[in-house]
Amino acid sequence: MYKYFTNPDTWISIIAVCLSIIALFQTQKQIKLSNKQQLFDRRIDKYLLFKALLSLYNGNRHLFVDKDSIYKMVDFQFSMLTNCSALEQMCSAIDKPLHDEDQKILLTKLEMLEKNAVELELLWNSEAGRKAGCFVKQYKELLMSMYKQQILLNRLHKQNAKYPMKLEESQQRAKESASETNLFDNIEKLDSIYHCIISEKIEEKLADGIKL
Repeated sequence: MYKYFTNPDTWISIIAVCLSIIALFQTQKQIKLSNKQQLFDRRIDKYLLFKALLSLYNGNRHLFVDKDSIYKMVDFQFSMLTNCSALEQMCSAIDKPLHDEDQKILLTKLEMLEKNAVELELLWNSEAGRKAGCFVKQYKELLMSMYKQQILLNRLHKQNAKYPMKLEESQQRAKESASETNLFDNIEKLDSIYHCIISEKIEEKLADGIKL
């Protein structure tokens, strides 16, 4: 046994094993730190999008109060709800509904919002994350309803140009189209979720969950 421990090769082997164990622990520590940093970065990204949408809606809620006028014109409201860097490319779609390139951009952005809604819920894995995800998803649903409404309004205007109808009839058909696109329902749902977000301080709770 004495000869074994006095053999230089034995100590070299022991040192090599120790160094390997230390390297293994350091590697695991680096992996954990890297994963934590990635989670931090992803949460920051989703939080900033949620905060931007919440701010946009908060600043433009008054545009959706009057239901007797919202169904007649949605392009301005749409542009206000997409007035941020993440969604600004969508604005052209409401001006040219069903235009191939613009509609492709719109659908891509709507899919992005849907994806972010799911990620908010999964990354926080909490009630705050779930409600924030619901808000983003409902925001997407409202934008889609507004886009569909604009398509129907454009068709109505073209029909009216060929076969003029009374103002009352034109407005009634526009209102009926709003029901078909679920415009009113989606406005109410988003506002309901918004009140929940504010009253329960969801934004602050998400921020608290970002810290490393």
